[in-house]
Amino acid sequence: MSTAIAGVLEGTHSVVTPEYVEFRFVLAGLYSRFLAWLVDGLIVMFGTTAIMTALSTVMVAFPGFASALGFIVYFLLDWGYAIVLETAWSGQTVGKRLLGLRVIQESGVRIGFLQAALRNLVRPIDRLPVLYLVGGTAALFT
Repeated sequence: MSTAIAGVLEGTHSVVTPEYVEFRFVLAGLYSRFLAWLVDGLIVMFGTTAIMTALSTVMVAFPGFASALGFIVYFLLDWGYAIVLETAWSGQTVGKRLLGLRVIQESGVRIGFLQAALRNLVRPIDRLPVLYLVGGTAALFT
């Protein structure tokens, strides 16, 4: 069996530097990715609920404004949470950090703000049509 096929079956990613030093990275499985996503989702959900509860007096006086504010708060927490943490913590969110996962570039280096922003702003396309079917299919073929 060739080395490239063995690497895919083992769940590893190899990077060879210009000095011919090889680094091997173990790829995260579906279960650990799901658990990290679940932890991050719960943090966003509880954070949004806490902020909306704190703003409940505004909701009573201005219900239309409060609905719009709720969407904005959810958007900022849902997308901003991952973008800010992945940039500041070298590719990790709280869920990824708890499970020892990290997002890296294909070359093996940490992601920056631009990569974190792009990957999180394109996430709704990954979710299409249901349950990350587009993102899962793309990951399967790369």
